[in-house]
Amino acid sequence: MEGMHRDPVIDVTPGPTRALVTLDEQHTAQVDQDRRAKLELYLGNLYSENTEAAYRGDWNHWLAWCEQNQRAPMPATARDVLDYLLDYAEVLKPTTLERRLVTIGKAHKSFGEEPPTRDERVKKAYRGLIRTHGRRVKRAAPILAGDIKALVDAAGTQDRLLARRDKALLLLGWFGAFRQAELVQVELEHIEKFDEDEWSVLIPKSKTDQAGEGKRKWLTRQDDLRYCPLRALDKWKKQAEVEDGRLLRSIGRWGHVGKSIRPQAVTDTIRRCADLAGYDPKMYSGHSLRRGFCVQAAINGATLDEIMAQTHHRDISTVMKYIEEANARRRNAVRKIGL
Repeated sequence: MEGMHRDPVIDVTPGPTRALVTLDEQHTAQVDQDRRAKLELYLGNLYSENTEAAYRGDWNHWLAWCEQNQRAPMPATARDVLDYLLDYAEVLKPTTLERRLVTIGKAHKSFGEEPPTRDERVKKAYRGLIRTHGRRVKRAAPILAGDIKALVDAAGTQDRLLARRDKALLLLGWFGAFRQAELVQVELEHIEKFDEDEWSVLIPKSKTDQAGEGKRKWLTRQDDLRYCPLRALDKWKKQAEVEDGRLLRSIGRWGHVGKSIRPQAVTDTIRRCADLAGYDPKMYSGHSLRRGFCVQAAINGATLDEIMAQTHHRDISTVMKYIEEANARRRNAVRKIGL
């Protein structure tokens, strides 16, 4: 009608099919894009590299589902989240779905929106999903004292240079209770020798130290030098001529020593040595060294504080699970029954 106000329009689609988008709609789309970019920056700066990757993947999965089903990713409704849960209840592990709900909730909260995951209907639906499908997490088997010896012995059957590298990786990772990402980032400059029997390894930044204040792990000389991390590191450095930079490095087909290794190489090394030792390699991952240290330390009588001083866990409940596992092994009634 003449005189009535109309929003100006911009042609955004070339060709015979043309879409008319108002400036208001264009502004809204730009705001949504900016919000997504800010969210990625927020997630990236708040969490460790591995956790960031997980959250980013979760958020992208949610965005893809919303786009496919013509839903608004943010602010989303409880109905949207319920439909998302129903679509993937029998496809994804409950623990994966739980993390994705956390991601959706954190995203909304960070931008001042009410998290739809707080809705009682969503909570009840997830609890029902857990009761139906279970929540048991398949964890990597811990590498205990006898196991680490077997793996180190098996590593020694390989080519000499690879044997040196693998022994250093296994013993440093086990005694230091390292995370994969921490282990591959250790540099020669991070190692400080207080004396011949005690060294420390500085971790400049880790999952529980995102501010980069730095934490130390301690290594001591072992009576049995075959399984001593200090001796293994010295032999590897000398053999590979490592004088600075990353301590653990890749080894090429012709014996060429690289500059570093990827975190996945830790898992690959553990599984290769486990296979050589006669273990099922699929039972182990890069976390097996750290988990094994915790369980073995608890079996040997180490206290919660003593274990956390080396592992730098932030959550006490995580370490308590390792102690409970150790207690289940050493204080089980089956040990008092015999035929």
